Amino acid sequence: MTPEDQFLVDMAVVLVVAGICSLLFSRLKFPAVIGYLVAGIIVGPHAPPFSLVTNIESVNIMASLGVILLMFSIGLDFNLRRLRKVGLFAIIAGSVEILLMMTIGYTLGNWLGWSNTESIFLGAVMSISSTAVIIKVLSDMGKLKKEFTEAIIGILIIEDFAAVIILTLAAPITGGSGLDLGSLFGILIGIVFFVAISIILGIAIIPKAVNWISSKFSGETLLLVSLGLCFAMAAISLVLGLSVAIGAFIMGVIISQSNSVEAVDAKIIPVKEMFLAIFFVSIGMMIDPSLVFQNFWAAVIIAAVFVVGKTLSVGFAGYVSNLGARTSFMAGMGMVAMGEFSFVIAKVGADSGAVGSFFYSTVIGAALITILVLPISVKNSERMVDWISSRIPGPVRSTLALIERLRASVRERLAASAERRKEVRRNIVWIFIDFTFIFVIAVAANVVYGLTDLVANLAQISPILPALLIGGLSVAAMLPAVVSIVKRLRNIVAVLVKVTLETGRFNALGGRVIYRIFMGMFTLFVVIVLLFLMVSLIPTAREITFLPPLVIVIVGGLIAYVLWDLTRSAHERMSEMLSKGLVDEGEKGKGDENR
Repeated sequence: MTPEDQFLVDMAVVLVVAGICSLLFSRLKFPAVIGYLVAGIIVGPHAPPFSLVTNIESVNIMASLGVILLMFSIGLDFNLRRLRKVGLFAIIAGSVEILLMMTIGYTLGNWLGWSNTESIFLGAVMSISSTAVIIKVLSDMGKLKKEFTEAIIGILIIEDFAAVIILTLAAPITGGSGLDLGSLFGILIGIVFFVAISIILGIAIIPKAVNWISSKFSGETLLLVSLGLCFAMAAISLVLGLSVAIGAFIMGVIISQSNSVEAVDAKIIPVKEMFLAIFFVSIGMMIDPSLVFQNFWAAVIIAAVFVVGKTLSVGFAGYVSNLGARTSFMAGMGMVAMGEFSFVIAKVGADSGAVGSFFYSTVIGAALITILVLPISVKNSERMVDWISSRIPGPVRSTLALIERLRASVRERLAASAERRKEVRRNIVWIFIDFTFIFVIAVAANVVYGLTDLVANLAQISPILPALLIGGLSVAAMLPAVVSIVKRLRNIVAVLVKVTLETGRFNALGGRVIYRIFMGMFTLFVVIVLLFLMVSLIPTAREITFLPPLVIVIVGGLIAYVLWDLTRSAHERMSEMLSKGLVDEGEKGKGDENR
């Protein structure tokens, strides 16, 4: 049989089995994606007595097309007006949620007795939800137009960016060469630059061209041109070392600005559905049922922690990013599925030998459980929110309702004042820069702590010296950024109090009470994020159990007091470097005055 004939047979087997399984699971009230995964297990190499598909690589290629078309379709629906609406929210909420989940995953790995590297990979795996699975389930349930879905899509986009960075950092982690901070920032700058330039140049040309083609030629021509542009942008992003999903999404956003976007979307749906089905089948083909059963309870624990952790972390991140409590919690319940990037990250670790075969099978098993949980979670999210709300104590419910009214009033006033909105946004950007500064220091501490010769030499003097020295210097270097964050929060709260009192609705509370409410909420957010950041990245806080972290903080404070001018100067120089492209020159001047 020729390769062409074999490919035809393989595709026939995949689509027929997928169709049958999809039909059966649909009758059982499960989403079609579960049927596709089961079909993959049936036709894959791990199902006895032999694989029904000969050329698995061809199936994987077709599966990649499904991811590209999915992201292109999301971009078509997620136009620039919608993107601007959730842009800042997505960056803040996505960054916070990823940090929390990485910490939860890393801590869980340690609790399970896994090695440090395996725990790091578990944190990375648990930080990313499945874009393909979640969008498919939401689409099947008719939830794509809901408010919480906009938040989900925004956070998923940030997670996809994070996945690209994680995969890029996986090579030095598995190779033992450590993290290259220069490469990390190069990746971030490259992604931002690529997205900005692509959208700016693309919108100037492509929507007009698409409109002209739509008016002059048939729908088939419009479909071919649109797909050509989609795959061209995906190829460009691949050449630049980025994910093909990012390129496809960007082209979808660009074409969404044309008047023919609905025609393109209608034409692409059948093509997308077919290739997306093959994608889920290919995921199922990687599942070895015997290994999954061997590590079943570990998979159950990981899945349970992921579902609860994702719900709470997304809910918390969404709420502190100015999303309503109800919408935030429902967004969290709509993201409880691991997926494609988690599989890829786990496979990279397994292929390099950084993690054992049990790790990959356990992650696959946990992901499968979460995918089964997702439709149940989405379906019952509103009911669950109502149930929780009805059981919250009266005083707490009243306080939360007051906070919701205050936030709604602030949103209303800021929407009417461009100057104040710009001031708040500027302070938020500087806070983000300060958190990035803290992250860099934490990663640097991790790298230094990984230098075994240095740590061993210091340990010969005293067992606690490595933790005391590295941890203390890290805390001392972070303190100027923490002080800056507190000042920025005060600036933001001062603006919020002013615009709240201007409404005249809350004068009875008084400015001091309103200030305490906002400052308390923001302080809680900062403390939680800093705590998770310290636990997840500073090795001295997690590996030296007999040295209380409080001692490290005290030593760090003393060092900072002695070297305050030096640490503050380093913080200012690093902040200037990180702020390039994020804050314009006028705003930098104002930022410097506030420091």
